[in-house]
Amino acid sequence: MLVLAGPLSEPTGVMGQRLLPDCGADCQWSDLVQLGSNILNFLVYLSIIAAAVMFAYAGFLYMSDGGSMDKVKKAHGIFTAVVVGIIIVLVAWLSVDVLMKSLTGKGVKEWSSNKSSGISEPLHRAV
Repeated sequence: MLVLAGPLSEPTGVMGQRLLPDCGADCQWSDLVQLGSNILNFLVYLSIIAAAVMFAYAGFLYMSDGGSMDKVKKAHGIFTAVVVGIIIVLVAWLSVDVLMKSLTGKGVKEWSSNKSSGISEPLHRAV
């Protein structure tokens, strides 16, 4: 259990980037948006990895069918489900990106790379 607790104690996102922004005690609205952007990017990358694993599994089923049409049908179903899942994930990411660009003028990528947002209102007063 200690081995599993190590990665959870320091949550990192994509390519070693931290999921939680370093805002200390005075988090602002931009830090909350940054957290959402980090989580979204992490989930997109995680879904791409899961899709690759499922493609490999479906390919294994397809190649080791041994003449069984049930395995071929199962492999085709997995291929189809993975493609539909990737499309759903990418459309969801694109819709969030378009929404952020229309509301703030910056997309998901800009929020991830640039902390300054022009919104400097503290989070506890932003409500």
